[in-house]
Amino acid sequence: MRVRPAILSRSAAKTAAASAVLAMTGASAFAVTGTVAFQQGIDGYTGTANRVIDERIGTSEFDGATVERYFLDGYSQSSNSPDVQGLFRFDNIIGGGAGQIPAGAYVLEANFQIMTSFAGNAQTNGPFAVSGLLAPFDNNTSYIDFPGGRGPWWQDGTATRPAGSFSGNQPGQVAITDIRSLVQDWADNPSTNYGVAVAAGFPGTSDGWGINSPGHSFPEFRPRLSVTYTTEPITERVFQRGLNGYDGNTMIRMNGGADINDPSDDETTDGLTYTQEFLDGADYNSNDVGSLIKFDDVFGAGANQSPADVPVAKAWMVLTVGDLSTAAGSPGDWHVHAMKQDWDTTSLYSDFDLGFNPEKPTDRLGADIGPALDTIQGVNLGSELWFDVTSYLEGVRNGADDFGLAVLAGTPDGIQIHFNGSDLQEARPRLVVASGMIPVVGPTLAGDFNNDGVVNAADYTVYRDNLNTSFDLGGNGDESGGSAGVVDAADYALWSANYGATAGGNGLQAVPEPMGVMLVGAGLAMTFGRSRRR
Repeated sequence: MRVRPAILSRSAAKTAAASAVLAMTGASAFAVTGTVAFQQGIDGYTGTANRVIDERIGTSEFDGATVERYFLDGYSQSSNSPDVQGLFRFDNIIGGGAGQIPAGAYVLEANFQIMTSFAGNAQTNGPFAVSGLLAPFDNNTSYIDFPGGRGPWWQDGTATRPAGSFSGNQPGQVAITDIRSLVQDWADNPSTNYGVAVAAGFPGTSDGWGINSPGHSFPEFRPRLSVTYTTEPITERVFQRGLNGYDGNTMIRMNGGADINDPSDDETTDGLTYTQEFLDGADYNSNDVGSLIKFDDVFGAGANQSPADVPVAKAWMVLTVGDLSTAAGSPGDWHVHAMKQDWDTTSLYSDFDLGFNPEKPTDRLGADIGPALDTIQGVNLGSELWFDVTSYLEGVRNGADDFGLAVLAGTPDGIQIHFNGSDLQEARPRLVVASGMIPVVGPTLAGDFNNDGVVNAADYTVYRDNLNTSFDLGGNGDESGGSAGVVDAADYALWSANYGATAGGNGLQAVPEPMGVMLVGAGLAMTFGRSRRR
């Protein structure tokens, strides 16, 4: 989704609020880079709105803050499952006050967090999509108010394409998805902050999800939005076939065939020949099918190029999920890796070691690919998938070999995506590059593995999902002795010892452990050791 766990650019500043940076720098204006968080009842914030809408309408629709928890669900023709959606809005988040996102700021990351409840059969495989609303809602809003009669959905013109998703959640687990593209729209035009819809989609899962509401007794359990932004000058360039005359990207679809060790049944197709097509992961019923994508002429002095003399603050490769098949989405993992070998439109799957291991299909450790740059878990029909490729692009800018990117499955459940030949130009793969000098301010915070300025359950999610890997914990893990460069039990001990600490003022400030924190610890103890990708 991106849940994936929250991954900040390692050059991004970590602060609890803009005022904290002011204290550290002595600046007389708002910090140029900061992180702010919004969670009902925390630090005086009271701006969370939540409406539950239900195809059954009537009493099954209510203000989410009036209950501790509730279930979201998805419609299914083969069951009695109703479609139940959650509408969320964080008000008063854009402005000139302390703890707000400055209007016009560039959003580097925006993590929307929901905690799965402990009550009943709360777990779900998902996925549940997060889409931006295109009109306001209130406590009288009903499911049938939306044209199309199915709540807000992008194909009806009542919501954006899904920009994030939640998938694979167990009781007590904190799910996080990055919705920066939505929050960027709000920062650019604050009056358009109508909130988001969390829905199974059409078609979608009928595997319901029990979540904690903004009215939960423990504030730490409530939905949360954490946003990292900068007001430093940022130059953003978008590279997409057909946009501003750009035709410098190459894309292929590589099918490993029924036997990935036999090159005779390999099949490679130029992405220009496809509008939408499936990628897949191998099992007994499907082949391993991936895609290689390369964007040329990104850096230079041209009007539509990214400046070669300015660091890459953030970069994303964005793929758009198709809609020609009702099976276009998937609850599984999808990875993006940097390629280590050159290729062209005639290259075959068998030319490379892409790390497919039928015993561990979620792990890709091939000799011809680097470690996963980013992983997104949970893909809905029509979604935009924003893969963070910052480190790869900054390496290219500094002269590293550029052999492009590989999109590979960590699941046998395929997805349909738009290719370079899509008749929707805006849905073709694109590279978004934000160039700028992002200063590092503030101390590191031990145990803050997602760099959001607080050590909490979300950091455990990052730890758990990357246990026994070389995943970068943002400089906030235990790098001593044999723990250097690996996520292990020492990192868990560090997280546990610092649970509740926050970044603020001129240093780190420990906060008392409320009952809510102790319950989180109990829940984590129950789920500790379970393997689940983000």
